[in-house]
Amino acid sequence: MDRVSTFSLLASIREVYRKNRTPTSSKYSSTSIIAVPEEIIEIIPHPQAEFYIQKIISIYTLLSQLTDLSPSPVTNVLFSELVGTCITIVPESISKVVLSDPRVSSILPALREICSTAEASHRVLSTFPYDKNYEQLTRFELAAISSTGFTLSPSTKVAFIGSGPMPLTSLCILSSLSSSNHMSCSLSPDSSIPTLTPPQSPMATPTSTVVVNIDSNSTANEQAQNLCTSLGGLPATGMKFITAMAGEDTLDLTGYDIVWLAALVGGVQEDKEIILKNIVAKMKKGSLLIMRGAWGLRSVLYCDFDVTTPAITTCLEICVRMDPFGEVVNSVIVGRVR
Repeated sequence: MDRVSTFSLLASIREVYRKNRTPTSSKYSSTSIIAVPEEIIEIIPHPQAEFYIQKIISIYTLLSQLTDLSPSPVTNVLFSELVGTCITIVPESISKVVLSDPRVSSILPALREICSTAEASHRVLSTFPYDKNYEQLTRFELAAISSTGFTLSPSTKVAFIGSGPMPLTSLCILSSLSSSNHMSCSLSPDSSIPTLTPPQSPMATPTSTVVVNIDSNSTANEQAQNLCTSLGGLPATGMKFITAMAGEDTLDLTGYDIVWLAALVGGVQEDKEIILKNIVAKMKKGSLLIMRGAWGLRSVLYCDFDVTTPAITTCLEICVRMDPFGEVVNSVIVGRVR
């Protein structure tokens, strides 16, 4: 294992840390399988998996030592390395070895918490590096919804559970439902400028489009509300906020056609199943629940969600699952309430 250490992924990342460099070639610095030196192949049973194990541990070690996860050259490089590593396409046999390794599985809860904290630390949209990912993810979700035969319109009643302090998906949904093309959504007019353009409807509609955002954190809701107010226009009038726990008794979801469930709501499979059953019990029959999972190395960032268990299939008809192969991290799952 010492020779693996001398292979020195950790040292190379620390060098980036020291110089405060930012990636210049692309947003993500790792998007393909990286060759492992022959000397490592000789001593490691799963050399390709070991490379990713070492890289994930190295990045986590550096991130866990930071006292401030706000945007900076250091955090930007580390998170870019992490995301780039996790969206790398590797054989399933390799990703299974990586994810099942105790060195990785033991740090995943803390690593995901770090990622969540870092995302929440982006107080202004101009510092958020993944706005385009949210646009692409929302397009996937809208396409998945369309494949079920559901027709989107400005009057579609939507709720998003776990919207957080920067409700980018909800803003994308609002943009889509308010436009003449309900498969279109945009946070920015130019891919090189990560600033939010308030979505504008090309013509007035009889019914105002509203997306209801539900989060258990009142501070996150306040921050999100302030963001939408500062944007003005449709975000100011079309985004509503409720502070409540997912699935709590006082949360009535019967008035919604579609409910989104954020990937970070719930932890392990059992937790997600309990929350999901409580949510579905408060939804009307035939309405849609949009869930997010992950596959392959993407599961480092977000837990995958098995929707084939009896606990899920008894209350939901699973309609479609879409797994991305590009820069989008989350898988998309659509279920219809039985």
